[in-house]
Amino acid sequence: MRHVHGAGALKCAPQAVAGLGTRRPRRGCGLSGLVEKFTSAGLGRQAASWVSTGQNMPISADQLLSALGRDNVQSASQKLGIPGATALGGLAALLPTLIDQLTPKGQIEQDGDLSAALSALRGKLGV
Repeated sequence: MRHVHGAGALKCAPQAVAGLGTRRPRRGCGLSGLVEKFTSAGLGRQAASWVSTGQNMPISADQLLSALGRDNVQSASQKLGIPGATALGGLAALLPTLIDQLTPKGQIEQDGDLSAALSALRGKLGV
């Protein structure tokens, strides 16, 4: 299992979400960085539930905004061409399921999985 820790993880996670409208997320910024960002924002229980094989805990749009930051959410929504509230609501609804599907064994195995998550999310949001 590979983990990204420290300042690098905190920089990568929001940039990966802001990169929703691009074809390739920033190299080295993976799923573990995104989970680390939620953990650092006090949402570790929720993020751990998405990775684990148990039931997924929900996350609200406000919690997501707090964890990712307004600038990152606005950047992602602009790149997707949808209103910020729509992007935030879509992310809050879909992110737990996407991370859960990307970690079927209850652990993050490789950081490249974030590309698949972002592609799946773009498809579900219709962009």
